[in-house]
Amino acid sequence: MNIRMHSSDCANSWDTVFTGTTEYHWREPHPVVARLLRSVTAPRAGSVLDLGCGYGRHTLLAAEMGFSVTAMDVSPVALAFVRDRLSGVPGASLLQHNMSSIPYPFSEEEFDLVIAIQVIHHQASCGVEATLAEINRILRPGGLALVSLPSRLQQGPRWEMLDDRTAIAADGPEKGIVHFLCPEEDSARELFGTFEVESVVLDQWDHWCVLARRS
Repeated sequence: MNIRMHSSDCANSWDTVFTGTTEYHWREPHPVVARLLRSVTAPRAGSVLDLGCGYGRHTLLAAEMGFSVTAMDVSPVALAFVRDRLSGVPGASLLQHNMSSIPYPFSEEEFDLVIAIQVIHHQASCGVEATLAEINRILRPGGLALVSLPSRLQQGPRWEMLDDRTAIAADGPEKGIVHFLCPEEDSARELFGTFEVESVVLDQWDHWCVLARRS
């Protein structure tokens, strides 16, 4: 397993999140991701980027299925957990890098699939757009992106609105972390202007799961 350190960006906020409480984080693969990976043929010929991999639930699943996976996250705490979880599982590499630090250290057209579940909305709208443009750059023609975007703010934390679609958590596990919203399906779709959107599904957590193909 290769581990690359390619970011000196401060990851304190996410380190705190990942260290704070294990119950807070989902450990099982998102059902939409699991269905997509099972539907892809010839996995051993496929390369996957798990963008904002967190605890590595999708990295582990894809690696066990035979994909070549790169797990990228800003948090060294999260990546240490992923490294332990991948012990004995071949076909995965780890990269510490902030998704807002563009360009990513990848070549153009390097991946067949980019997974970004509950990740890219942790920045303002311009950051979301820049991240999607970068995903488009590193996908091969015909490659797929599976991205989720929240339709509403979660209950529990106190929120401070920065604008009508952007808020920052004032307390709770993600205190100080930005959340960008797509209240309607159309507001999620319009972010994927350079892609061909294949499907949009609202999951049980009220996140739009957008499956889009690079033209």
